[in-house]
Amino acid sequence: MIAMKIDVGKAVSVALPALGVFTAILLPYLVRNAYVAMAGMFAISIGIFLLSKKLDGALKAFSYGSAFACLILAAGVPSGEVGHAPCPERVYLLGNAGTVSYFQSPFCPNCGGLEEALVRSARERGLEVRAYDIRYCKGEASKYGFYATPCFAVDAFNKTERSCGMKTNGEVNAILDGALRNSAEKSDENQEAE
Repeated sequence: MIAMKIDVGKAVSVALPALGVFTAILLPYLVRNAYVAMAGMFAISIGIFLLSKKLDGALKAFSYGSAFACLILAAGVPSGEVGHAPCPERVYLLGNAGTVSYFQSPFCPNCGGLEEALVRSARERGLEVRAYDIRYCKGEASKYGFYATPCFAVDAFNKTERSCGMKTNGEVNAILDGALRNSAEKSDENQEAE
């Protein structure tokens, strides 16, 4: 039987950076706030960097690489591109006539007012409103071709109406009424064809 001598210090110095990168990858899934996750990854990278000062040779290079990997992950979190948790949404359950998908961002000065107008108008028409932060829901926004805020899409009876930019209450009402009217006409045509 061959006796293996394991250097515990070296094993720990390899395991800690690997554990740090693994934790940094999981952090956005565990913490919903992107900036807290980014700060956590930055702290992990600093810890790995400080650990690497006590190492030599290949272990030092491995630790530097691990710290750099954590920084790259942290840079990608706010944009939602790297290791981000599932797309968060606020749902206003208002009815079943259709769905309004609304995309906003916290840096958009017009988004708050448009969300209020949409929710109020949708409530009157029996529509469900789903509000998304476009920074974290790029996949959902790309389904409608949205890359800016504020934007919304009305899905009713397999027909979609899209609109971007700030709208007045009257414009929001007209867009929602038009979407419901067009989709109802389409539904009537389909029933007549059968």
